[in-house]
Amino acid sequence: MKAELPRRRERIGINFNLRAAELAGLRSKLAKNPQANQHEKEEVVRRQRALGEERRLALQELEAAPRRIIAGSVRFLAHALVLPPTGDEEREAFNADVEKIAMAIATEWERDRGATVKDVSTPPLARMAGLGDHPGFDLLAVYADGGKRHIEVKGRAGRSGVRMEDNEFRAACNLGEEYWLYVVLDCATSAPQLVRVRDPFSKLVAKKTTRMRISVGEVLGAAEVDG
Repeated sequence: MKAELPRRRERIGINFNLRAAELAGLRSKLAKNPQANQHEKEEVVRRQRALGEERRLALQELEAAPRRIIAGSVRFLAHALVLPPTGDEEREAFNADVEKIAMAIATEWERDRGATVKDVSTPPLARMAGLGDHPGFDLLAVYADGGKRHIEVKGRAGRSGVRMEDNEFRAACNLGEEYWLYVVLDCATSAPQLVRVRDPFSKLVAKKTTRMRISVGEVLGAAEVDG
């Protein structure tokens, strides 16, 4: 904390300088406005006068913080043994959390680019969107120009491969370039990574089975750079 003091002092100084400049600008604006409320003018003056004391107290608190850290006796609290989920229920709950994270990231990515996004990942939601119970994708993104993206979302806690179910495989085949595979890697970390593949049927090669397994290397190799 002592080593950080110079940098923190500087940040406090910058913060208060910005606040002082903001108040000075507001006071000048009010002074030039004949219709300005007198109470507002007095309040700005009061805040300007108080700013110096606030700065002094902030710096005082900063300087005192390292002195409050005192070595004490070690006290045992508890042992914690952390294991990966092993039972079916635990694994399903963990996978559900990962999928929620992946769906949220994929949805926000599309909305940030102006798309209207519908969740069609369950039969009731798919029917509400005018689709069959199992359309073979999780999100339907519609753009202002009429363009559509039928998006299958896969979430992974780490960087393992993904599987495409039979109905997803068929939808990818039928929809071609309108079908996208969005894989969100590292969902169990603080830095998930979204990887997007357009037309995965054409770009990703796998054995023809009812469950098509795709390695993370194949996904990354076929991913879109942008757009």
